[in-house]
Amino acid sequence: GFSQHKYFSVPWQRRVPLVHLPAGEGSELQVVRAAGAEECTRFRKNVFAYGESHGLGQSGGGWAESRDWPVGTLMYELGSLLCVDEAGKVPNHWVTDLEKIIRDCLMLCPDGGLSDALPGEVLHDVGQNPVVASSIGPTQHTQATRASASDFPLIAERCEPRWVESIGAWLDVVQVGEEEDAFFI
Repeated sequence: GFSQHKYFSVPWQRRVPLVHLPAGEGSELQVVRAAGAEECTRFRKNVFAYGESHGLGQSGGGWAESRDWPVGTLMYELGSLLCVDEAGKVPNHWVTDLEKIIRDCLMLCPDGGLSDALPGEVLHDVGQNPVVASSIGPTQHTQATRASASDFPLIAERCEPRWVESIGAWLDVVQVGEEEDAFFI
C-alpha cells in the first residue's frame, strides 16, 4: 500500500440518524446519515499532537472498508476520491456526531474500565472540536488523547444523566456558564 499515514480501521453501524440543523430561520433538521448506515473510523496519529497519545478518528468518508477492496488496491488507498457512498462525506463543521464520539471513545478504552485493563491499556478521551477550533472543516474527525475525567474535572460534572438505549450510552447536558451556548455533552 501507499497510504501516507499508518492507521487502524474499525467498521461500525450507525444506530441513530446523524442530523444537522442548517443555518437560517425556519430551518428543519436534515438527516445526514441514516440509522443503519455502514460507518468506519480510521484512527491515526495526529501530525500536530497537542496531547499525550494524541490521534484523529477520521470518518470513512464514503470509501470502501471491505474485503472487496483490500489494502493496496486503488479503491482502498485513494479513499474518498473513489467514493462508494457520497453521503458518507460528512463535514466536521456544524455537524456534531455524538454517536461517533461515543463509539470512538469506547473503541479506544479498555472494556470494563481500568479494573479489566490489559498491561499497557489506558483510558482515552474523545471529542469533536467546535468550529472555532477546527482547521479541517470538510472532513469529519474526532480528536482522541490519553486522558480520563480525573485529568479534566469539569468532565466529571453531572446534571441529569439519562441512558439512551439506541446508542447504548449515558448522555448529559451540563451548563458551564451564563450564556445559552455554554454547555457540554
